[in-house]
Amino acid sequence: MNYRPNNSRLFHGDNKHKVVLWDQHVNDNIPQAKVEIFDNEFNYSLRVAEEKTFGIKYSFVSDDISNGRDSKALLENPNFKNECYTTNELFEWLIYIKKKPLSNKIYFTKNDKGVIWEPQKPLTSDEIKRGINRPDDIQGSFALYCPKQNHIIGSTNYMSGKVGHVPAPYIVLLDGTKIKCKMTIEDIYLVIEIPLDIYLSWNWDIALPLDPTFGYSTAGASNYGGFGHYYVGNPYTPASAGTMSSISIYSSHTSNGKIVLGLYENATLRDYTTMLSGALSAGWHSIDTVVDYAITAIEYKLVYNYNDGSGYNTVYYDSATYTYNYDSYYGFSGVLYGGDNINWSNGSNMKWSIYGTFAESGGSAQLSAVNGITLANFTHKNSLTKAQIGKIKGLTIA
Repeated sequence: MNYRPNNSRLFHGDNKHKVVLWDQHVNDNIPQAKVEIFDNEFNYSLRVAEEKTFGIKYSFVSDDISNGRDSKALLENPNFKNECYTTNELFEWLIYIKKKPLSNKIYFTKNDKGVIWEPQKPLTSDEIKRGINRPDDIQGSFALYCPKQNHIIGSTNYMSGKVGHVPAPYIVLLDGTKIKCKMTIEDIYLVIEIPLDIYLSWNWDIALPLDPTFGYSTAGASNYGGFGHYYVGNPYTPASAGTMSSISIYSSHTSNGKIVLGLYENATLRDYTTMLSGALSAGWHSIDTVVDYAITAIEYKLVYNYNDGSGYNTVYYDSATYTYNYDSYYGFSGVLYGGDNINWSNGSNMKWSIYGTFAESGGSAQLSAVNGITLANFTHKNSLTKAQIGKIKGLTIA
């Protein structure tokens, strides 16, 4: 689902449209996109109505939330994964459904001020005969109008008329097939209807394995930011052999924050990530590994290293009876080093929220008997990622 403004000039002045992914008065991590029109004289917002759609509401884990121009919001919970991207005037909303909804309807709570929603119906046979053309994504869409007549606020001369469009949504199947959905308004909800035959016939419960992980995948209740320039981590042993694909850490960072993650076997650096930098809210942050090292079922250290600075970086942990390792020889440079100069010291009672994800050796064979799905459908490493599982178990609304 997406929104785009009307190209006609409806008033004299700048900042005709502004898209924000979070209302400044709403701080509850529920996916929302808000469009402010004419300096917020008119606006509308859509929020995922999770409980009405799925019958149960979960909290969200935030991978990334930013606002302003070219912003994004990535949220995930057991029901679905939400991705929303925007420029200053447009937004595109993608939802990966991970479990079966209560019905074939996906609900969004609709709030607006001074905006009229006009349905754009499909062409009639008579209109088609008369040569009228209307793009497919406009048939079944909503045109948005500001009805207020020509008026002036301050030095801005406004006019009435069409201000934008919410085009018809589509579901995208695993093979890339796009199927158009019906979009309606029911009471306070904007509703996207998955075609009933797709909803009834879709196998929502395909049992496919997630890429396995090792480490500590629980968001810690405590946090600490005093290990600037140290190499810090915990020892963990994967349950099986495989190929590394990413390392994830539960952390938060200011605009000056920088962090890099790594995989060590004793003092030897086996794999590492590129540097993550910039302001990030508290949440899981996953970075692909560079080497994609072939691990075995032995002990490794999952390590983080961030730059010095008061409050720049914070990593979460639980106060478990657990040994952690640290070393300060190399400081912070944005890359990790290994070798004889690494001499790990031991700390206690801090189990850091960091884990590695890997493609299990031989895991690709598990796909061969799943409804005709072939390995050609998948592009990431040798196995399935969690995001791909979401697409297989459900549908993508685009």
